[in-house]
Amino acid sequence: MKTRTNAYLPILLVLPALLAGCGQTYSQPAEAETGPVQESQQETVRLQEEAEEEDTVILQEEETDTAVTALPLPEEEEGKAEVSVSEIFNKEGDALTQEGGEYHYAYHIPKIEDDTAAAAEINAKINSYASFAEECYDSIQSGEEPYLASITYETFQSGDVLSLLLSCTGYYDGSDSYDVFHYDTKKGECLENRDILSLSGMSDAEYGAALCRAEAAFFDDFCFPGWDLLNPDPGFYELRAQTLTYGNEDLSYPIWLDGDELHTIAKIASPAGEGFFFRDLLIRKEQETERKTAQLGDYLMAALQQDQVVLRLRQTERLKEILGDTIFLVDGDLFGKDLAVDGLYSSYEEIVCAEMGEERRPYVLLLTGEGRVEAIDVLSCLWGNYFCGSGPIPGISNGMKLVRGGDGSYDVTVLTEDGKEVSLCDSVFSLREVLTGSLTDSEWTGDMYDDTGTLRFLSFQGGNGEDIFVTASTGKDTELTSGTFRYLGTCEKGLVYSYCLETDEVLCGTIALNPVYDEESWDPVLLVTELGGTPLFGEQTGDETKLVRSFG
Repeated sequence: MKTRTNAYLPILLVLPALLAGCGQTYSQPAEAETGPVQESQQETVRLQEEAEEEDTVILQEEETDTAVTALPLPEEEEGKAEVSVSEIFNKEGDALTQEGGEYHYAYHIPKIEDDTAAAAEINAKINSYASFAEECYDSIQSGEEPYLASITYETFQSGDVLSLLLSCTGYYDGSDSYDVFHYDTKKGECLENRDILSLSGMSDAEYGAALCRAEAAFFDDFCFPGWDLLNPDPGFYELRAQTLTYGNEDLSYPIWLDGDELHTIAKIASPAGEGFFFRDLLIRKEQETERKTAQLGDYLMAALQQDQVVLRLRQTERLKEILGDTIFLVDGDLFGKDLAVDGLYSSYEEIVCAEMGEERRPYVLLLTGEGRVEAIDVLSCLWGNYFCGSGPIPGISNGMKLVRGGDGSYDVTVLTEDGKEVSLCDSVFSLREVLTGSLTDSEWTGDMYDDTGTLRFLSFQGGNGEDIFVTASTGKDTELTSGTFRYLGTCEKGLVYSYCLETDEVLCGTIALNPVYDEESWDPVLLVTELGGTPLFGEQTGDETKLVRSFG
């Protein structure tokens, strides 16, 4: 259970939808019944009315139901310790900017009302926020603009655990920051985020997977409509990858329990220019679901269970025919074993395997609970020795059912809610050439030479409607190599591409590319993570190489 103080958190972003998505609205508490709290409020109002009126820019000071009297927490079960929260600083109202505009400010600083060393420790930490609030309010009183528009909090209760979530909003840029404090009201002890995760019953691995699902689900729901009719717009994929790479596996951002529900503050990549915004996400443990399977000929079996997909391939004559001259690129150890697919974060309703297009390339298609379609490019994954789902295919929404084509038709269609039948072939094939704006026509260079005196180098030159052309120097020899990249999907490491580069022998593998900015210089950098196959720059799977943009 939670209680909230009244607050106004302006987030100055371009998109109106984003303004609604990242601002936090705090509901006004219900009117208190007659009693000590109400009497205290009446006394506060009387004192304020008697106070000498000051010459200030304040337009109106709002009274809140929290005042400085202890706030009772939601009713506890019998036998639970009752601890209240009061406010040591409480100022809220409207004021004028130096240009004559009007803005709202709100400063509510909580205090845990309990006589223990742990409560005193938490209150001492919270007191630093009271100093910030006093400074900002003093600025308002003197006709200046504050550096923080608001400092507010929410209380959450789960059994004996009380959590205080503090949020600060910058006045000039609308940026948000958060802090959380946990207190065991029965034992009188401070708790950390790690303790809250243990109480939730989730392991680190379960939490990491659940967090990625929650981040992807929010991003897809929030941003997908903007790309719904585009086919495809690579910006969607880059922002989706950035959202997944932000993560919170180290629990550096607040987490808390509201009843039996686990929440966290997550960073979501913003479509309104560079940057991100914060969002309160509910983290749900994966639920058991019915196992669904699909088969393609005698060489491919796909199984869907608990929103995870596992593939199994057999090296039959039909698959050899499809692979043709590229069969030597495939690691023979991949056949006859379960192959887990990465990059799947949605809830899936249906799975279909099909050979598509004139090339009759094998694909696995997934219909999500939201009516979107995702794809797995089986051949590109085989060549790169890493399997990854594409994420939502732009242009496809409100799907109800996947339908394989009849004899002689190498296509899959999706039936939509409005009765349309939409072909997926062109949309699926176009995914291969997804190249985001940060990578298009760009060159990236390593910041040091290796023992051969060769600089690591990667250059993207666009594509031919099917593959992305690249030139690279791996740092392992003195020769420049060229070849192709194919987009597979997104994961927690970034945008996933399989590659085939020609040297003395063909070099095949899979990497994740994460375009970010250096934390110190703010120069564009490209983090390259080896995911499978023959490493491009590193020595083994998992190695990371940092490249700096030198052109583009």
